[in-house]
Amino acid sequence: MEYNSEFLKKLDSYSLDDKQLIGNKAFNLLRLQMEGANIPKTWVVSTRLFEEVPYIMAFYDEGISIDDFEKIRKYIDSEGFIRLLGSMLINEISKLISENKKSFYAIRSSSNLEDDKRYSFAGMFSTVLNVRHIRNIIDSVYVVLKDSFSCDVEEMCRLNGIERVKLPAVIIQEFIYSETGGVSFRQDGVVSSSIALGLTKGIVDGISSTDSLILNDKNELTSEDVTEKKYCVLPVNGRSDPLPEEEYAYRYKSQTVRFKCIENRIEEGIIKAEIPEDLKNERLLEISEAKEVTDTVNAIADKLGIRDYDSEWCIYKGCLYLLQIREITKKMESMEAVSLNGVMPIVSGNAVGRTCVIRKEEDLKLFKKGDILVTDIINGKAIHAVMDAAGCIIQTSSPLSHSAIIARELGLPCVGVSDIGKIDNLKLMEIDGTLGKISEVDGDHSYETEKYDESESFDVLKNSEKWKEYIIASPEEWAY
Repeated sequence: MEYNSEFLKKLDSYSLDDKQLIGNKAFNLLRLQMEGANIPKTWVVSTRLFEEVPYIMAFYDEGISIDDFEKIRKYIDSEGFIRLLGSMLINEISKLISENKKSFYAIRSSSNLEDDKRYSFAGMFSTVLNVRHIRNIIDSVYVVLKDSFSCDVEEMCRLNGIERVKLPAVIIQEFIYSETGGVSFRQDGVVSSSIALGLTKGIVDGISSTDSLILNDKNELTSEDVTEKKYCVLPVNGRSDPLPEEEYAYRYKSQTVRFKCIENRIEEGIIKAEIPEDLKNERLLEISEAKEVTDTVNAIADKLGIRDYDSEWCIYKGCLYLLQIREITKKMESMEAVSLNGVMPIVSGNAVGRTCVIRKEEDLKLFKKGDILVTDIINGKAIHAVMDAAGCIIQTSSPLSHSAIIARELGLPCVGVSDIGKIDNLKLMEIDGTLGKISEVDGDHSYETEKYDESESFDVLKNSEKWKEYIIASPEEWAY
């Protein structure tokens, strides 16, 4: 059977009329490219792919009902679909690789749900980084397509009252071995940036230590926090990932720097590394460079008519690449989010509850309504509990991480810490999301919760105010 090859094309082959074919993220990248922004080389597997998949098209009626997600997940998991996807993509991916022999790739989702003005779905969809070989690229496209119908996406749809979704597209993008990554928010003319060594992924996933700075509407520095940086996220450019505690050499600012691997395979080909002592207190971006980045992103945003934006970018060999730009869904209450005593204010409000650390699915069994959710990132295992939480403690050194964005969209009192492993589990505590405080509560404090019911649907919970019963409006202030 001969398959239509029109579903895999270079980004600039599409027009602004093709938004339904390429999804929101690819559409925003196309707009960036058309306005002269420097973005990585990009191709898109469009939704035309599904024209060759009758089983999925049978469910399509002005979109896919979220009630059909489970059936689609099972089908995508089938050997028949995996074989079909490989047959459709192998020739086109082979051609792509032959024309870009030295490139590695990032495989990203591009759903109509992502980067919307009303909700971001930040961190809910999959991205696979540092991919090279044909089989691995096809496998990564499969992962991204499958996760576009995941339980997490389904529950977030229910939470936001979304009943039907368009078919997803997939982005295949040149992967940049960045020296510095950044996330910038512009809000009412003021730009707040978080900057990390290595990949931007480390910021949005709450893994990397960051510097931060704020520039006013005249691009003048009003605040800067150059922190002692401990960890970063790096790609592996060898045949195998280094083992924990092994040294790993990475090119940084024209020098080969030796890092220590802390955790290999955050995902395949990506590691968490400890920053060497001589770089821990170094400013990652000079003020003049930060102003240049801000000027560039502001100019593009202005051309696109985006007043308040959330952008991701990276720098490699002195060249700035814009990775994405989208409108802010929920403004930060304060741009001056500074970590005090290791606790960063993320979403204002106070909450008292029992801490429940959720690192894996089994931990959900301990979660009760009214608990303070403690998690490294708000997706997967944590998204099923977040709407029953009184508040949240997330692992991040940046108020611009994906989890911070989701917490703001939900209006959930939230603080950030660099290591949730230091938070006592199943202990009664208070968090202050306004000032950035965590404190133990006297054991005599009355506290009752109901057992968490994983089967309770979010279309009921999204209209519920029950979780707000546990928020304490004006508690005493304890020092952390």
